[in-house]
Amino acid sequence: MAKQSERQWQERLEGQLLDDIMKLRKKWERHFDQTTIPDKFLQFVDAILRGISTERVDYSTGGSIDGMIAASDANLPAATENTIIIPGHGKPVSNKSELKAFRDMLVDIRDKIAGLKKSGRTLEETVAAKPTAPHDAKWGQFVIDPPFFTKLVYEGV
Repeated sequence: MAKQSERQWQERLEGQLLDDIMKLRKKWERHFDQTTIPDKFLQFVDAILRGISTERVDYSTGGSIDGMIAASDANLPAATENTIIIPGHGKPVSNKSELKAFRDMLVDIRDKIAGLKKSGRTLEETVAAKPTAPHDAKWGQFVIDPPFFTKLVYEGV
């Protein structure tokens, strides 16, 4: 049997997770009157939100920091304060306020790095300026550390 690629494996897991989400929603609907369940009860945001740290900007598949922000912007109006947001990585569940905080962090870091790059700063000078510093305690303590995230954003602005 051929070895599954990482992407095939990820797609299979995502499919299983979405199936589980739909089963969970159906269970909720059986236990509560339909009118008590918000229309946007569950939202799966995949890799848009890690929930615990900054996310990898995947340029190899056409991703960008602006795309991550746009995806967050598209998901925020679809959520209510009661929506359970399921990140693609990290914490098992999140919510609208955490998605907004994540989006705001991305915008702030993107704008700072873009400004430094536009003013002529090199990649090394931009990393040394620590443009992620205000967010490092909350978002910069996992696999994608602040210098690496700065490099990823710098590449795309």
